[in-house]
Amino acid sequence: MDKLVLPRIFIGIGEGDYNLDVDRNLLILEEDKAYIKKPFKQIYLSSKSIGNVYVEEIYDDAYKYFLDIEQSAICRNVCTVIGVKALFLNAGDHVVLREFIGKNIVPMVSVGEKVEKSTRLVAIFTGKREVRYGLSQTNGVVFYFTQIEYKPQKYLFVISQNVVVRKVVGCE
Repeated sequence: MDKLVLPRIFIGIGEGDYNLDVDRNLLILEEDKAYIKKPFKQIYLSSKSIGNVYVEEIYDDAYKYFLDIEQSAICRNVCTVIGVKALFLNAGDHVVLREFIGKNIVPMVSVGEKVEKSTRLVAIFTGKREVRYGLSQTNGVVFYFTQIEYKPQKYLFVISQNVVVRKVVGCE
C-alpha cells in the first residue's frame, strides 16, 4: 500500500429509474472517461443514458446492492473510484469472494491493487497471539472490500479478472 486513499462506490441506475430525485453524487460515463457530478434536484434520463449513469452509495454497505453472494456474481453495474481510477464491473460478471474471520484483521492490500494467487490479503491476529494470513485464491484486481461484522471481525473481499479501468477526468 503506497498511501491511504478512500474508495468511493457508485451503483448503476437500472431500467426503471428514469426520473430520479438525486441528492448524491453521480458518475457519468462518456466513451472511455468518467465524470463525477454534484447532485441535481431532479434528473431525467433518456433510455440511452441507462448504463452510463451511476449513483454514489455509502461504501461500507454497498455490497448489498451490487453483489449476489450465493452466485458469486455482480447483480448491478457498479464502479469503484479510487483516486483518478474508476474500476467497473458489469451485471453478470463472475467474481471471487474471500471472507475472513478473526479477532483482529488487518487488510494488506488496497482497492484497485492487482493480486496473484497466494497474495496475502489480510493478516489475522488470533486470541492466542498468533498471526495467520488470508490469501487470494486467484489472479485479479481487488475491486472492493469491507468489514461486515465487528465481533469477531469479518471482512469480505471481491476480486475479479473482469475489471475495466477508466480515468476520472472531472469533478463538478
